[in-house]
Amino acid sequence: VARDLEGRRPDAAELERLARNALVDSPNLFACSLALEAEADAAAPRLGIAVQRTNAPNRFVTRDLATPEEKFWERDWYRETIAKAQAVWAEPYFDRDGAERNVVRFSAPFFRNPDDEKPAGVISVVVELEWLRRLANMNAFADTTQVIVFTRTGRVVLHPRPNFAVAETMATLADKSSAPELAEIWQQVIARRQGALSYRDGLTGRRLHANYKPARAAGWGVLVAYDEAEFLKGQSAFRGIALAFLATTL
Repeated sequence: VARDLEGRRPDAAELERLARNALVDSPNLFACSLALEAEADAAAPRLGIAVQRTNAPNRFVTRDLATPEEKFWERDWYRETIAKAQAVWAEPYFDRDGAERNVVRFSAPFFRNPDDEKPAGVISVVVELEWLRRLANMNAFADTTQVIVFTRTGRVVLHPRPNFAVAETMATLADKSSAPELAEIWQQVIARRQGALSYRDGLTGRRLHANYKPARAAGWGVLVAYDEAEFLKGQSAFRGIALAFLATTL
């Protein structure tokens, strides 16, 4: 959408249409906002439209973000994206005033001309994080698989215990689990490194084997852990076969 807006200045009706289409095309989005800076010409004032889902299927509600009450130009998501002139992933949060669930905001600038340094405006979407849980469950490769996703600041985005998401960080999780390795994994991901290690989870009493790596988008980290016994199952089976062959030979 940001690329399509380059070089154009749509009116409020078209902004609303673009936002609605984005929500229709992407079920994992809860809300979409489009906001344009004012131009030097007084005939081109600030424009801002937000469209979000309601509890009724296929129903949306629209808000004017350019009103004195909304003032989109004073919102953090808008000011940070305009200042950086690049895409920005916000920290995940529990949306009490809208989705009533854990979400994350992603904002991207668009420009009047490709060579402009200052953006002409910002498109921002609120993404529901429940799709991450569905994605993890669909791609589990072992019976004991558990997935933890966390941001660069260590904020937990996805955890096998849903109440830990957003409420905990990798540092607090390391304390609760008596597993300092979790804080080490966080530091490794910040340094853009990937690897594997084993640790004992104090919450479950199980020893886990974990693989971790930084994600391309947002600089988040992903940790996939499963019981070390399951990880070693293949080696144990091979050892048993080798011993059986040895016994037969003898």
